[in-house]
Amino acid sequence: MSEALNTSLQTQLSTDVSGTLFWESDNKEAAFPLKYYRLYGDYTKKYNTSGSLTLVGTEDDDIDTYLTLINSRQVSLRHANHTGLIYSLTGSAYDIEGNIVYGVILTFNAIENAIESNKECIAVIHVKYTTEYDLFKFRFAGGPCPKVKPTEPKPSPYNTAVLIALNEPTANISTTTVTPPECPDPEEDENVATVRRKDAEQPALQLEVDPKRPPKARKSKVSGKLYADCDLKLYPDVNASMAVNLGTLSQSSGGNASGVEVIKETLDFSGSATSQLGYQPLNGVALEIKGDVTDQWGNKVSADVRAPGERVTVVEWTNAHTYKYEGSRNLGPDEIGIVVNNKLKPVFAVVIATYTTSFKRYRYEFNYIGDVNLETKVFDPGFIIAHLGEASATQRVDIEEDGSK
Repeated sequence: MSEALNTSLQTQLSTDVSGTLFWESDNKEAAFPLKYYRLYGDYTKKYNTSGSLTLVGTEDDDIDTYLTLINSRQVSLRHANHTGLIYSLTGSAYDIEGNIVYGVILTFNAIENAIESNKECIAVIHVKYTTEYDLFKFRFAGGPCPKVKPTEPKPSPYNTAVLIALNEPTANISTTTVTPPECPDPEEDENVATVRRKDAEQPALQLEVDPKRPPKARKSKVSGKLYADCDLKLYPDVNASMAVNLGTLSQSSGGNASGVEVIKETLDFSGSATSQLGYQPLNGVALEIKGDVTDQWGNKVSADVRAPGERVTVVEWTNAHTYKYEGSRNLGPDEIGIVVNNKLKPVFAVVIATYTTSFKRYRYEFNYIGDVNLETKVFDPGFIIAHLGEASATQRVDIEEDGSK
């Protein structure tokens, strides 16, 4: 439904306009070295020049913004696919000489995905609608962070990456450069050692909101009362200690208590010898090198890929053929390595990993603040912590809108 508030016009519209495609950083809290990114618009392919990119799910975004006509008759909406469009003129419209322009009528052009005015003017338009985006979790390649604080600042050991989305029918492309995070101070952050484990036995923990039951205010079918909750997944399925700052957290029961997911992800080695899987595998990992493997000196090499837990030799390569022996170690429980003659070697390569991972499901109920009116309740955001040995994970949850729908 498209509705112009300053006129009586109401038109049924299906807005599916190709061309508006872009990445946007998401402020969702993530464990180091992860970041979350949103991808708006229609796309047929996506790439990342390094690291691993995993789709979390599709989420709604309620847009409430102001657009400006600058001595023109048209202003485009930023998002191509949207529903529930509402727009209205804010205040008066003016011409370029500062005179009020009367009789301005706004309409929506679905083909152009733009709001149009019947008169050329300078005006502010209040716009509200709902759109969708795909939420991705990006894990940087490279590392690890030093376990001892450097005596002088050093650049991040993680690699800069570019995320690319392509809409082939329209030839529309969008890119964003992802800058690697700085390493936490190992003296201040006790979890640094769990980010890139060497001979780690503890699993890396991850907490994620289950997209099948996102944070939302709901109405009880029995009592009619309003409440707010969501489901969380703890990866892997382990007996971690759980804590919340507000609200209540309970483990799901029955068939929803735990589960297994099949993961297929692309790992990019961009001058690195190891890369981390997005999740800890439950059993074995099927690994396939795609295309050629090139070392940091530009030479094609015959390489093998090693799975989590396998023993590898660690050396310092001084050139393409000589090295200094440093020792040996087992790859971490979610770590993949590239070896040449069983020696870890920094390379440029693409590896496809297929595996299963496990999770434990929890139900979180938001803390109720109070009634705003008879139909709406306000709920506190929640902060959930999972802890097991030296590994920990956190997740902040909130609801954008209170009330039943």
